[in-house]
Amino acid sequence: MVEMEIRELKDVLPEILLEKLRDKGDQQALEIMEKYLKDCDKCRQLSIPEIEALAVSRPEGKDREKLVNALLKDVVVIAMSYLEQRTLPFIDLIQEGNVGLIRALERYDQSNGAFYPFFVQKVREDIEHILSDPSISEVFFRPKTEPERIIEFTGEEMKKLLAAPEILSQRERLVVARLAEGMSSEEIAADMLVTIHRINAIMKRIRHKLLSAQEHKEP
Repeated sequence: MVEMEIRELKDVLPEILLEKLRDKGDQQALEIMEKYLKDCDKCRQLSIPEIEALAVSRPEGKDREKLVNALLKDVVVIAMSYLEQRTLPFIDLIQEGNVGLIRALERYDQSNGAFYPFFVQKVREDIEHILSDPSISEVFFRPKTEPERIIEFTGEEMKKLLAAPEILSQRERLVVARLAEGMSSEEIAADMLVTIHRINAIMKRIRHKLLSAQEHKEP
């Protein structure tokens, strides 16, 4: 799905998605997606030239928020190309795509070429990653039967994580960087456009990798 196809389908495919959810009788998923798409529609849409100009400027604050909001529906359209092969709730694919959007914003510079194709690539990478790794899916999406304990890291653990970024995935590095800035789990979830459950699952994986790395260092 190329750039112009995504832009042209933005106002069409979401309605097709809602119709499919209605046909399946999945009322909970339908209500979630209806609300999500309505929230997307409240955001000001930007043309490709406006998106490119904002991305090149390395936006912060309100400009960054404006660019993110303008691309949320594009993420939905990209995620819909995986609709038939998904093994996860569709809203979870969208959240993974949103992580790709944040990664694109943080990693982009003009040496990557135009921003929009770079953004599409990162969204696809994150969605395909979650679909191809059953271990990640199992941790992220297992049913929650009891309240979760929020994962926290000590100052010493943070020092070790910052000193060994090679043990972490790109998604995990995003979370660690925000923790180092003093952000709470709730703030990280809001910033990365995912649920607190998703952030907690990522932090569990980070802790597991940290413990494994320490065990391998022991004689």
